[in-house]
Amino acid sequence: MRYCFSGLAILKFGFHEDPDSMTVTRLNPHLCRAARAFLDWQQQHLSDASGIPRPTITAFEAKRDDAAKMSTMNNKAAVEAFEAAGLEFIPENGGGAGIRFRERKGQR
Repeated sequence: MRYCFSGLAILKFGFHEDPDSMTVTRLNPHLCRAARAFLDWQQQHLSDASGIPRPTITAFEAKRDDAAKMSTMNNKAAVEAFEAAGLEFIPENGGGAGIRFRERKGQR
């Protein structure tokens, strides 16, 4: 969901100057663990790919509350690392948020 005001797009989870760019996915602990599982990544791999300290990832993923959040910077870094590895986040559209590979299995 976006709201435009004076040339800036105010995104659901932050600000971005380009109103046509994608919104930032807000990770929760379950979605983060699921994304790592899709890629067969350990927490250290996500740490290396995103620059987020492994203890921060461990603490975040240990939370069982879907309302738990990473800082905006860490969230963005993790999402970008997952997307660079070939994942695509599916926005919550009434059926819940999800993840899939950007390319079909035969094309990877």
